[in-house]
Amino acid sequence: MTRRCSGIPEFKLRLDRDRCIPGQEQKLTTPDTAVRILRSMAGDDAQESFIGIFVAPNNTILGTQRVSVGGFAHTSVDPKALFGAAILSGASAIIVGHNHPSGDVQPSAADDEMTQQLLRAGQALTLKLLDHIVFSRDDYFSYVASGRLKFS
Repeated sequence: MTRRCSGIPEFKLRLDRDRCIPGQEQKLTTPDTAVRILRSMAGDDAQESFIGIFVAPNNTILGTQRVSVGGFAHTSVDPKALFGAAILSGASAIIVGHNHPSGDVQPSAADDEMTQQLLRAGQALTLKLLDHIVFSRDDYFSYVASGRLKFS
């Protein structure tokens, strides 16, 4: 029997805490920690995947989410999906990352634009974007370490 709603429907979102990444550290101590998590989720993928890591004020990792899976050379991310999951997790900050299956970790102009878009969205929501990491199986590029992600 289907129940009909009269009026405005109430939506309920939930955070799925049933799945865990094997060997995931609980604290974010170095960029290498984030890279290990990202690689465990998409390091061998043939398609680009975009992932969010949700972080508490004390750098405890609250959770992760694969936000999108794209093609062989591109993926896009909907900021609403990324930040919605971050808000549900109770995060105060996020690290985002996506793989480059080609092995070339140099960000594209589209990667730069996406980073700036996510930085602005995070600022509006008071969720700090800690880094954007482009990674492959053997290498990675950190926007923060390269000086391309600056905080105002």
